[in-house]
Amino acid sequence: MQKPGILNLERRDWQVILTLLAALVLAIMAHFFAIKVLGDYENSTQQLQDSYDANDLLRNLDHHLVEVESAVRSYIILGDEKYATASEASIKKVRADIVAVRAFFDDSTKEEQLARLQELVEEKIRLHKNLVDSYRKDGNLAASQMLSNNEGAQLRDSIVALTDSLRLYHRDHLGSYLVQKTKTSDWLRKISWLSVLAVLLITTFSIYYLTKTARRRYLAEQEKAEKQQELLLALEETKQSSQLKEQFVANMSHEIRTPLNAILGFSSLLQRTELKENQKEFARSIQTSSENLLAIINDILDFSKIEAGAIRIEHIPFSLPSLLHSVDNMFRYRADEKHLQFGVEADENLPEAVHGDPTRLTQILVNLLGNAFKFTSEGSVKLQVEEQKRENGHVTVRFTVSDTGIGIPLDKQAAIFERFGQATTDTTRRFGGAGLGLTISKQLVGLQGGQIRVESEEGKGAAFIVEIPYEVAEAMTGNGKHRPQPNSFKNQQVNILVVEDNPMNSRIVGLLMDDWGFRYDHAENGKIALEKLRHQAYDLVLMDIQMPEMDGYTAAQHIRQELRLSVPIIATTAHAFAGEREKCISYGMNDYISKPIMEDELMALISRYVRHDKHKQSQQQAVPAEPNDPAGFDRQYVLDISKGDPKVLKEMFGLFTSQSAKELAQMESALQSNNFGEAATAAHSMKSTAAYMGFANNLGQLLRQFEQEAKSKTPSTAVLEGLFEKIKAMRTEAVQFLETAFGKG
Repeated sequence: MQKPGILNLERRDWQVILTLLAALVLAIMAHFFAIKVLGDYENSTQQLQDSYDANDLLRNLDHHLVEVESAVRSYIILGDEKYATASEASIKKVRADIVAVRAFFDDSTKEEQLARLQELVEEKIRLHKNLVDSYRKDGNLAASQMLSNNEGAQLRDSIVALTDSLRLYHRDHLGSYLVQKTKTSDWLRKISWLSVLAVLLITTFSIYYLTKTARRRYLAEQEKAEKQQELLLALEETKQSSQLKEQFVANMSHEIRTPLNAILGFSSLLQRTELKENQKEFARSIQTSSENLLAIINDILDFSKIEAGAIRIEHIPFSLPSLLHSVDNMFRYRADEKHLQFGVEADENLPEAVHGDPTRLTQILVNLLGNAFKFTSEGSVKLQVEEQKRENGHVTVRFTVSDTGIGIPLDKQAAIFERFGQATTDTTRRFGGAGLGLTISKQLVGLQGGQIRVESEEGKGAAFIVEIPYEVAEAMTGNGKHRPQPNSFKNQQVNILVVEDNPMNSRIVGLLMDDWGFRYDHAENGKIALEKLRHQAYDLVLMDIQMPEMDGYTAAQHIRQELRLSVPIIATTAHAFAGEREKCISYGMNDYISKPIMEDELMALISRYVRHDKHKQSQQQAVPAEPNDPAGFDRQYVLDISKGDPKVLKEMFGLFTSQSAKELAQMESALQSNNFGEAATAAHSMKSTAAYMGFANNLGQLLRQFEQEAKSKTPSTAVLEGLFEKIKAMRTEAVQFLETAFGKG
């Protein structure tokens, strides 16, 4: 730990000091700048220049009037026309002078004087013009008589009096201006010096205050550092103790779960043997008790992981409808066992897929539903899922688990989310459990950025509301973790028409139909499908979208409009774009499933649209990937489709090899002829081929990029050729891998 200095100033202290210093510098600069401006202001001669300009204008007016009078007199005395011409030129100058004078003296208080001056000047000009005209008309005598009249002198005196008045006005105005300027200058000097003094005082006080504060902080930091060192030592000891406790809990939980799993397994096997009635009861009691104990141990282990920060929330795409379907099936048997009504209601506006943690969401729902069934002896349990809000590609989903059970008293509702908390003291004795389920659920909800609350009234049931934000993902068929298992149709023959042009796709669906015991027919395109539907009834149609001769959209329209059939139609396509389901429905189809087809998703759709008896479901263990599996290879999917049959795997490998080679050749030929549409079609077809062999996440992604580039407005040949080479190389690696893994079966 660093030892604090005597002047241990924090960042904000330095910011204050620097700000004050900057203010001081700016104030000093402003002071000197203001002094300079005032000096320039005092030394300015503009007003003096204006005074000179005013005097010059008035002097010019007087001078030009004298010139007019002199020229007229000379003309009358000498009779020379040049003096008449000179008088006209001087008259023009006089008129220009009077305009300039009026423009200069724009003060409204002098408007009357200026108008009178202009009037006298015009009268003076008219007098001189009349003298010239009289001389020219009546001769020298008449003009001399007019000239000897005192009218001209009177006009001249009046004009001089007005110009002198204007000079005096301008002089007085200049004097008052200079006095006011001097006062303003003195005031600005005082303000400037006062501001500098104020800034100096504030800066001095602030620096003194900060220095004192830093000194006190130094002493406090020394004391704090000593105490913090003691706390760190104590915290380290506590942390080590906590880690030992958590490790012990985790180890013990695992150790206890191992024999518990064996007890559960053997008790399950024991119940399948021939037992006496009391032995069956003992075996069931052993299994029930073991399951309860295992649930408690699992809660303790999860709680220990959360406390230790070992829980990591995933951010992967998963199918929300598939997860809800799985939860529905998980509790259907329990509802029948307790004679309770149970249902899962999902909002139709929910996204097909979201990015999040499906495992933790399932755990939350299982905890809440488990509690609801535990505390409900009659009535119903319901899971309601709805979209709360959606914006900018994110959606907040609300999960409401409600029941008609014993309810929770208002004063106990806050405590039920605490560790080992129960609503009443006898809850554990009556219903079992460790009181960790809700605590774990709350913490898991919080780790996903959500919130949980309860609404309940004692004796009237409870409703737990969970709201979790998710990022909307592209439509998908499942996440491989929460998949409903195939239904068992009892005493019923299901007849399905598979409309598919890709042999690989057709064979995969056929394998599923054979395994489920369904009867099915195959049609390579929409036209053949229409002919089969004209002559035979089917329970359901699996319709590929992109096919030669007649695509799936057109075929669906003909089935609805021409054949007038209401048979359920499920669209199957490698497209997984937003809005694809709505587009399929708009053409008359009932639903949509994207490729590669997952058997649980397909069976869920068949179960939804084909009438069947109630069934029970079991869970499958995921098949782990082999060390030599290529990155992205979905071994689980391939084994699910083939049921692990080596002969079927070999057949699938052969179909993949031949079909992908044919599609590669089509892509290469289309590229060579710059037929980008045909190249995109071949890539789309090969995308399904790759997906059905478990290569959707590697080879399938490359083919998707190729298809999108080929369908763009301006496809790049260089980009397409580069992608094609990668596709070709990856397909070769896939064939070599499949030859080793499945080709020799």
